[in-house]
Amino acid sequence: MLYNFQLRREGYGNSVHIGDSFEYEKEQYVVIRIGSVKWSTNYAKKVPVLVTKVIAQKHRGELIASKYKDYASFSKTYRQEDVIGYDAKNEILQVGHFMQDADGLVLEIANIDKIAFDFVDLIVHYSTRTIPEWSHSEMEAALKKERLKKFAVIPGKQND
Repeated sequence: MLYNFQLRREGYGNSVHIGDSFEYEKEQYVVIRIGSVKWSTNYAKKVPVLVTKVIAQKHRGELIASKYKDYASFSKTYRQEDVIGYDAKNEILQVGHFMQDADGLVLEIANIDKIAFDFVDLIVHYSTRTIPEWSHSEMEAALKKERLKKFAVIPGKQND
């Protein structure tokens, strides 16, 4: 099963990449998609800070994406007072935005198909695509690669 996470990394030696693993609430997750990145600085420590929005898959979690259509569409109505100004309650969804439905399926907005006004409201029609999950073998390979990165190989004599 896939989940939305926000990861924060501090320091020049820390990066985020597809296949990264991390633990959350005693469960292991692997990053399978990076959606956005914000870069700032921790001035007290004088180090860069990366904040990324990612899609991560739970290790040994249920695979559900194959049960759904690859593509879907929907429309959303935005009221002007809800999306404009400093007190905006909503942001207009953009291409690349990840969202998760009640069943746990993660979708990515692939396209904005139509934008129209209905009196003073804005109606946006979207196309989405299902984010495919990694197979259990792909997950195991990513976790093994992460484990191996933590060990230093010491050259030595091979036994015959």
